Amino acid sequence: EREAAARTRAAILRRSGQRLSEWAHLDADQLDTLLSLLAAVAASPGRPDQMRTTSTGDGLWRLRADPAPVGAAAAVVHTPHGRFAHPDLRLHITAIDAGDVTQLVGTTS
Repeated sequence: EREAAARTRAAILRRSGQRLSEWAHLDADQLDTLLSLLAAVAASPGRPDQMRTTSTGDGLWRLRADPAPVGAAAAVVHTPHGRFAHPDLRLHITAIDAGDVTQLVGTTS
């Protein structure tokens, strides 16, 4: 179970800095994590058309969400359960460890 959690964490961090439309090959655990991240962003203060920063309620992730480009089509993410459509925001994801922060930020803008 720990190994599976570590694989999920690594897979999510590798996607940091990508638009949702670039996320591919999600397994069920990665989808659950993505949904948690998006829920945290949705609950954060600010408008969806502006950059927002937040942390997840469990304290495991720090997030920055850059808005979808104006007029952009929704991202369609293929999952084991079907397709998931969402505005094509860019997620920058930081894993927060007790006393240690590991950050992987995408190089695209």
